[in-house]
Amino acid sequence: MREKSHCVLMGELVFTLRPVVYCFLLRRFGVRSYLPYLISLLLDLVRLLLQKNIRFYRQEEKDEFIHRNKELLICYLLRNPVYEGLVKRVIQKVLNKLVPQRLSFVS
Repeated sequence: MREKSHCVLMGELVFTLRPVVYCFLLRRFGVRSYLPYLISLLLDLVRLLLQKNIRFYRQEEKDEFIHRNKELLICYLLRNPVYEGLVKRVIQKVLNKLVPQRLSFVS
């Protein structure tokens, strides 16, 4: 039981330090580098592994925790350089197919 609480505490520490590490690496390697992005993602995955044994007293708390973590991981797709290099082009292609270049009611 004591080991589990240490893992949860370490997960909280990683969660708190991750933005600081990310900002430091961004300044060091620049916004086009994948290194800050990958290390930040790695720290989040480590945190999830450390916190997998959290005990929740209510189901709503557990559902909120899972939902927050899914959103956090999805946000990695919207962060540079992945957004600029991959996601932006895909979104633009989809929008170009959905929205015609010339609307019929506009001359």
